Amino acid sequence: MSTPEIAIALPFSFDSFGNVLTTTDQEKMWADRVVSVIGTAVGERVMRGDFGTEIRGALFDTESSMETKVNETVNTAFANHLPLLTLGDITHTRDALNNVMSVSITYALPNKSVVVTTIPVTAGKISISGNNLPKEVI
Repeated sequence: MSTPEIAIALPFSFDSFGNVLTTTDQEKMWADRVVSVIGTAVGERVMRGDFGTEIRGALFDTESSMETKVNETVNTAFANHLPLLTLGDITHTRDALNNVMSVSITYALPNKSVVVTTIPVTAGKISISGNNLPKEVI
C-alpha cells in the first residue's frame, strides 16, 4: 500500500494544536504550486533567479501585447517549473481602472483530471496625498 503524498497547505497556517496544516488533496497541491510559480516575479526567489513569471509587467501593456505576454510567460513557467502538468487554456480579464488582471489557467494533473486555477494579478500603485512623498502601495 502506497503512502499518499502530503504537502503544506497554502496559505501557510496552523491548526488549533499548533501543527502546520497539510493536505493530501492532489488538486489543492498542484493549484498551490501553480499559484506559487505564476504569482512570483522572476528574480524574486533567492538562489532560483529564473523561478516565476513576468506576468505583472503585462498590466502596463496594450490589450494585444498583454495577451501575448501572458500566454508566453505562462507557457514558459509550465515548461520550466511544472513539467508534470499539461497546460490547456489561458484566459484573462483586465480591469484597467483598478489595474487588476485575473488569469484563469486550465491544466491537466498527472492523474489526467482537469483543473482550472484563477490568479488575481496586481501591480504596486503610486499613491500621492497631501504634502507627503509618493509611496508604493502593494
